[in-house]
Amino acid sequence: DRSTWWVEGMGFEELLHKVGGFGPFQLRNLVLLALPRFLLPMHFLLPIFMAAVPAHHCALPDAPANLSHQDLWLKTHLPRETDGSFSSCLRFAYPQALPNVTLGTEVYNSGEPEGEPLTVPCSQGWEYDRSEFSSTIATEWDLVCQQRGLNKVTSTCFFIGVLLGAVVYGYLSDRFGRRRLLLVAYVSTLALGLMSAASVNYIMFVTTRML
Repeated sequence: DRSTWWVEGMGFEELLHKVGGFGPFQLRNLVLLALPRFLLPMHFLLPIFMAAVPAHHCALPDAPANLSHQDLWLKTHLPRETDGSFSSCLRFAYPQALPNVTLGTEVYNSGEPEGEPLTVPCSQGWEYDRSEFSSTIATEWDLVCQQRGLNKVTSTCFFIGVLLGAVVYGYLSDRFGRRRLLLVAYVSTLALGLMSAASVNYIMFVTTRML
């Protein structure tokens, strides 16, 4: 009819002006809708810090408390990488003797047969450098060395959740209304975000992050 033609023939700015322009009501809705969009990218950036892997090496029994002896202690127990750093995932099966080196009052002699020193995986966990990160999921659940793939799985599962959420919530929004589902999404994001921070094991963490 004539009224429909009149509305269709107007530009958006003209129509907005006819209904009162961009006033407090529109501004309030814009701010409320935009606020969660500022918080959402934090979830995408979080793995950079949350899954960081600090420097680490095998936990060694009976490590000396004297700081001046710790470097020598590591030399007798840890092999070197090609760049000269201590290995993160291996240790010597037997302490290696160092020429003219005495730790405290003991001279270390491995008793190992001559030849290439035997190395074994870390069996007693790891020690982490906590000067930069006091705790990450890598240090919390030892997601290093043979388990380092699980560290990357956390990001993969999160983005699987993003994909599934876009499809499922898109369908439900068309069926039950965008406003209702938007509120559900905000509340569930808050609740599951808090649950992931309080996770007591790896499975719980990955599940809550994905959801």
